[in-house]
Amino acid sequence: MGWVLGGVGLLGLLLLGYTYLLRRYGRLATLISSVSLVAMHWVGRHSFGSGVVIAGLVPLLIGNYTQRQAPSRSTSFRRLLRYITLGYGLFLLALVINAIITGSIGAFPNGIWGILNLAFNLPFGLIYDRFHLLRYGVDSGVGFCLIAAILLVEIRLPGAILHHIGQYANKILGIIRQPIVWQWQPIPRKTLVLLVVLGMLWIAVLVWQQQQGILTWDSVGYALRLIGVFIIFPVIVGIGLIRSRLWLL
Repeated sequence: MGWVLGGVGLLGLLLLGYTYLLRRYGRLATLISSVSLVAMHWVGRHSFGSGVVIAGLVPLLIGNYTQRQAPSRSTSFRRLLRYITLGYGLFLLALVINAIITGSIGAFPNGIWGILNLAFNLPFGLIYDRFHLLRYGVDSGVGFCLIAAILLVEIRLPGAILHHIGQYANKILGIIRQPIVWQWQPIPRKTLVLLVVLGMLWIAVLVWQQQQGILTWDSVGYALRLIGVFIIFPVIVGIGLIRSRLWLL
């Protein structure tokens, strides 16, 4: 927890300093910062250089994005927090439902109170773990090329990466909120034949794997349970909440 809070505080200080440099020097600040990050990644030993690059890349992307947007973006920031909270809440709900299905809650009823402790501590552990996973992933030739490509885009078009990500996210939300209109149309015969053939092939592969011992019915049920609880259920509930009028208040 201390490492995560310290890292977030450091990123905040870097963002303030980089924003000040942007206002004073414009694109020159982006160019100097990018060259410094590439040099740090190149000369840094093992994963130390990649960790510094990731820590510097975050305020650079955010600073360029805020400089590109209108001065007041508090509403967008609040919307982002709402969607992050929604996703995290659905994940915790999926954990509880999975514990109920597997019988863990029935065997240890007092464990339900541990959800509150989990909800508080899990973000720190996830952030710490994902940062180090990303750090080791970036510490490679492919990672260096990826970082260099991101920095080149930011030098040429400051704030473009987060801007386009936000545009695509808004388009997806717009599609989710569109009214549902049922327009039943007859399915072409070729499509039906193709679906039947693919279905038969899929069943044949499953039966063959089951006979060879590669796949068991227990593993199939386990996979279906995880897909249903941690993917299908959160997606359905999340879409329902986003489409509701209460979410827009």
